[in-house]
Formats: sequence, C-alpha cells, structure tokens
Amino acid sequence: LERAALPLKVSEYVLVLFVTFIAVAAVVTVLSKLLIGGLLMGVLAVVLVEVWVRSRARARLSLFNKQLPVALQVMATSLRSGFGVMEAVQTVGREMDQPLSGEFSLIIDQARVGGSFEAGVAQMVERVGSEDLRIVARALEIHRKVGGDLASILDSVASTMREREELRGHIKALTAQQRLGGMIVGVLPVWVVGFFL
Repeated sequence: LERAALPLKVSEYVLVLFVTFIAVAAVVTVLSKLLIGGLLMGVLAVVLVEVWVRSRARARLSLFNKQLPVALQVMATSLRSGFGVMEAVQTVGREMDQPLSGEFSLIIDQARVGGSFEAGVAQMVERVGSEDLRIVARALEIHRKVGGDLASILDSVASTMREREELRGHIKALTAQQRLGGMIVGVLPVWVVGFFL
C-alpha cells in the first residue's frame, strides 16, 4: 500500500476488499440467480482490486527508477557547485517530480528532527524497494567510509542505470508478442467460464 502511494492502513484495505467481495457477490447473485456465480465474481473482484494495487505500485516504482538517473546527475552537479550531500538531496527534493521528490524530501525531514542521513537513505530503500536505489545507497555508504569524489561516483552510477534501462527497453520490444500471447492464453479459461455463466 505504501509503495502504491495509497493512504490506507492494512485494516482499512482488508475492509475495502471485504466490502467489494460482499457487494459484487450480492449483485451478481441477485442478477444471475446463481450463488456459485456470485461467489466466483466476488472473488474475481477482490483479485482485480489486488492486481490494481500491485500494478499501481509497479508503475510508481518504474517511474521512480526512470527519475533516479536524472536525480543523481542533479546531485552530482550540486556537489560540484560546492554544496554538501544534504543540500544536494534538498535540491533533488525541490526540483524533481513525484514520486522521487517526495521520497528525497522525507530524508531531509527526518534529518531535521534528528535522524541521520544514512538511516534516512536506508529507510527510503526499504520503502521504495528499488534495486537501483539500493546501488546508490551502497555507493553513498562506501563514500562515507572511504571518501573520494562522490560527484563522479554518482555520474558513473547514473550512466550505468541509463544503459540498463535501455537494455530493458530492447528486451521488452523483442518479447512483446510472446508476452501478449501468454496473457491471452492465461485469460482464456476465465473468459470461457464467464461466457458459460
């Protein structure tokens, strides 16, 4: 729910699923006069809500990963201009769009109330669940322990991320037809059951 940016507690989400199941099952049962059909459609409605939440979380993560290389370049530019790491993070939080700006702004907010920068980054990695962000967090941790030119490290990580994203795009383009065929074959049994009902 947090990764999908839905302002719901787990108990509230479970209540939404329960109400969805009851409402859909009742309506389908009344219309079709088949209890089993109503129950099946209620379960299907719950599954569709869950699929929607998960797809929203995936879309948000994908957008975050696309924004991350740009954010790293902004940080690198800020560091070269003489700003510190916290000022560079603040610039990203101010200049970038959601969802990335909100996550980086949370690091600043946590630091203002006494939290450490490293803890803020670790919490952001857990919240977002991005492997690319985990690489950035490791780079920042290594820089803190060893030292070195952080701006060039961030540029290098951003360049690697761009290349990986380009490779992902090529793979998606090459496998699009096979994935569509798999989706059609997967949905076919549900469609046949729905048709006969």
